[in-house]
Amino acid sequence: MAATYTVKQVAEILSYSTNSIYTFLKAKRIKGVRVGKGRFRIPQSELNRLLLITKRTTPAAPQNGEIIPVSGTAMTPGDMGIIDSREYIPFSVRLLGRVHIVTANIFDWFIGIAAIVSGLALFLFNQSFNITNVISVMPLLPAIRILLVGGGMGILLTNFFYDSHRVWHRIFHGVLALAVLGMTILLFQSFDIDGVGIYGTLTLVIGLMIFFHIDRVTAFVLYLTLLALVAPLVAFTAPADFHVMALAAALHMTPFIMGIGLSVVSTGFIYFIWRGYWRDKKLFWMCSYVGAFVFFSMGFWYAQNEYWSRAFYFLVIGLTSMYLPSWEDLSVIKNKKAHTLAVGIFGSILALLLVGITVVYVTQLNVITTVKKENTQKVDFARTEMETDISNVKSTITTAAINPDLIRATAYPDIPTLTNLSRIMFDSSDSIRSLIFLDRNGQAIFLYPLGPFDEVDLSYRDYFIQARDTEKIYTSDIFEAFVDNSHRKVVTISAPLYTPDKQFVGVIAASLNLDAISARLQKIAAVDRGEYIVVLDSNGKRIMHPTASLIGTDTEPDDPALLGIQGKQGTAEGDTYNGIHALISYNTVAPLHWAIALKAPFNQIYELSNTANLLVAGLLIGCIFIAVFIFQLAYMYRYKAPGNNGGSP
Repeated sequence: MAATYTVKQVAEILSYSTNSIYTFLKAKRIKGVRVGKGRFRIPQSELNRLLLITKRTTPAAPQNGEIIPVSGTAMTPGDMGIIDSREYIPFSVRLLGRVHIVTANIFDWFIGIAAIVSGLALFLFNQSFNITNVISVMPLLPAIRILLVGGGMGILLTNFFYDSHRVWHRIFHGVLALAVLGMTILLFQSFDIDGVGIYGTLTLVIGLMIFFHIDRVTAFVLYLTLLALVAPLVAFTAPADFHVMALAAALHMTPFIMGIGLSVVSTGFIYFIWRGYWRDKKLFWMCSYVGAFVFFSMGFWYAQNEYWSRAFYFLVIGLTSMYLPSWEDLSVIKNKKAHTLAVGIFGSILALLLVGITVVYVTQLNVITTVKKENTQKVDFARTEMETDISNVKSTITTAAINPDLIRATAYPDIPTLTNLSRIMFDSSDSIRSLIFLDRNGQAIFLYPLGPFDEVDLSYRDYFIQARDTEKIYTSDIFEAFVDNSHRKVVTISAPLYTPDKQFVGVIAASLNLDAISARLQKIAAVDRGEYIVVLDSNGKRIMHPTASLIGTDTEPDDPALLGIQGKQGTAEGDTYNGIHALISYNTVAPLHWAIALKAPFNQIYELSNTANLLVAGLLIGCIFIAVFIFQLAYMYRYKAPGNNGGSP
């Protein structure tokens, strides 16, 4: 009777692990006889065949394009060895006189593509840019972009030339670890705890890859495991996190109940994916596809909420999970076309994602261009409206200042006459809030509507001094009034009063109804898009603002609206009083040297309607599914069809 061998004996003879031999038996690459549950015996004839395939010989001098086993094992281009993907030794070909590695390392390509895509997606507008706590670390963003894109490209290039650039390969792993750590810190500053978990675990895995030898598939499965562990942990420790609250609301659960559910699902996923990884390939594939569906869904959700960098990152995770089963087969086929297909699929994935980023970028660029044009027109119209209001008040005050009855009533205080004339002026313009009459010494003699004076001596006020000394109408900047016990922030337009014989008798001053004027101006802004109008005086203090408590306060020193005080007009990026990044269109209010600006938060500008948002994200993911389907068909046609299995043992 011919001799038979156990799985362990065959593994020792061929220098492979027992797990690899079990994998080949299940895939029918090795013929064996089942003698019990999970037990096999391999006949001598099958062992002889395997020894013949793996027999080492001296390789011939390589020709351009010839496959060269890095390990020194001689294999013909059509043969499929019995090397498991977890132990695969990369193959190379001569290309333009240099050694070119054909095999694609799935974890390297995952982190490389993810880094490039995430870095480029940071050039898009992301909702996280609007979080106040992120403002302090925003200067780090350009460096993080460069490190992500540069590190990702370095990982991919050194993967191609791994045999001659191993040190650089490790260095780029360090660069990526540093870049992802920077992302983690930035998200921690913004209290984005789920983002900390997502990128913090990746930093950990990349760090382990630098110091320890971890197989490529094992590293990716380890990262999926850490993501599964982090999901319920975030729900329990950070129930106030925006994304946790949003997901809990969508599921109609409390964060605690959702955390319990995630714990159960995560535990099951971790158990099945590791069991499938070591024991049952079909189970492993099923877990990979389930994970891909979850990650695609998360990418879709993040895209809807304008977290584009994270959306594309999850798409990369989903694509890698979906492609993992095919890569496992292609990686063990000692065939140049198989390895070229593996690299081609990864390259196509990267190209597809770059096209998606480009589409979003062009869309955002078109949106911002349109909004810039619209807001420039809006702020110009608002400037015209305000200048018209001020001009009307000036006209009313100028006309009153030459009225003989009013001059006489001021020179010889006649309260009934001042009351009647004030009522006429007051009723003629809703831009006037109150009228004040001062005598030649700056003493207050009358206020309309009637009310008490906090102080009578107003001779120190600019509106009195400037009107008296220049003998012209004068418009003040904003100041705090002391005439009616309200301590209101006001702007006045004043004019001197002279008798026919040029005797100065006093000043009439009209306090502008800033609330009414501001309300009219705010109607020009698109309130549903978060837009609002701000007016600044010549000292940079807010005259008009939808937040009443800010009236009379200084605007931010880096506010682009300050350029309007200098007589300039244009559109620039800046931050609002509460740290929201905004598009600011500004203009000048001449000849007062005031500035008027329309501020539009970027998160509102870039926020698409639900239908359009679903269309953009859905179209992108739909194209990805179609591309993956085409890749799978190419793989199955070439390497899964009967009789075309590449020489499987």
